[in-house]
Amino acid sequence: MTPDPYTLTSDRVLAAPATFFGSLKHLGPGFIMSAAIVGSGELIATTALGAKAGFVTFWVILVSCFVKVALQLEFGKNAICTGVPTMQSMNRLPGPRWGPHKTHWSIWLWLSLQLLKVLQVGGIVGGCALVLYMAIPAIPVWAWAVLSAASAAGLIAVGKYGWVEKGSLVMILLFRCLILLSLFMLQQTPYAISGSELAEGLTFSLPPATVGIALAAFGITGVGGDEIMYYNYWCIEKGYAAYSGINDNSP
Repeated sequence: MTPDPYTLTSDRVLAAPATFFGSLKHLGPGFIMSAAIVGSGELIATTALGAKAGFVTFWVILVSCFVKVALQLEFGKNAICTGVPTMQSMNRLPGPRWGPHKTHWSIWLWLSLQLLKVLQVGGIVGGCALVLYMAIPAIPVWAWAVLSAASAAGLIAVGKYGWVEKGSLVMILLFRCLILLSLFMLQQTPYAISGSELAEGLTFSLPPATVGIALAAFGITGVGGDEIMYYNYWCIEKGYAAYSGINDNSP
């Protein structure tokens, strides 16, 4: 029987890294999550919001990013300090419980949201297929979609964590460089971003016509129920939390 990768044992305990470079060895889960969250929200919803509302809703994106980071930090600290995955932590909360196993209501709510996330993931796969089709039009879009989904499934089935971690780091660096290059090139055009436009985006005003798309952008770029949950499992399985040992209240 395969052991549960999320059950911490005392024989795997390692001292916490005391140096900067020692800490870098345990940042793999963060790299993977950083690569994973740059999806339909950041690339599509934010640009759609900007195209419809302009800079006046710039603050919505900033707030969503800050909220997400704050929540993810707290979930991550809980996973490291307790060694308990997110679902088990939620199942220990007080409140109504449903089902044969008396599962906490918050987990059922999370499950219902994940059913909707399938549509978002489908959109991401479709977007990848369109980009690949524009690069190599000899292969139809539907074939690229199948290949994209199959390659992702293959990575999960093989379970090569190191390859995914290093690949995620490369993608993060490339994406950041591309964004900075795009911003630099934009500033050389008549559509350059001005200081007054940035100031307008920090007035915390929200035109009524943009409320719907602003909420959608906030939800899809900010408090994502999938990344925030998954991150903690990566921490316990592959990050430093795997070596923190059982919380026995010892120093």
